[in-house]
Amino acid sequence: MFLIGFWAATTSSITGGWNGGAYLFGDLVRTIRRVPEEQDEEYLSEKGTWFRVFLVWITFPPMLLLSFGQPVLIVIIYASLGALFMPFLAVTLTWLLNRRVGREYRSGFLSNLILGASVLIFVVLAVQEILDAVRG
Repeated sequence: MFLIGFWAATTSSITGGWNGGAYLFGDLVRTIRRVPEEQDEEYLSEKGTWFRVFLVWITFPPMLLLSFGQPVLIVIIYASLGALFMPFLAVTLTWLLNRRVGREYRSGFLSNLILGASVLIFVVLAVQEILDAVRG
């Protein structure tokens, strides 16, 4: 049962990461270019250019590192990028929920406090890790 559960969790994470990441990237490009939602098909389609650019980006750099015999480096790079995701998400949510939505949907004090605290925790931990690495 454990192996079946592990396989299911791993498979869903891989599929979600690839598809979800590609859709988010396409929507990010659409948003940066200020394309109206009525014209979003080019950006949010599986056959769209930006969807496929993200898939290429997420596929080939790890394969290149693997061909150089550096599988541990792949894990370190992806773990480092993954560690940047949560503070990025907190900053993005703070910005979006205070500036880009209607006044009635904006974040309140508690939400902003929690998001700010999470960013602060990540910054403190990052500084500690960097100082520990420098001190050796």
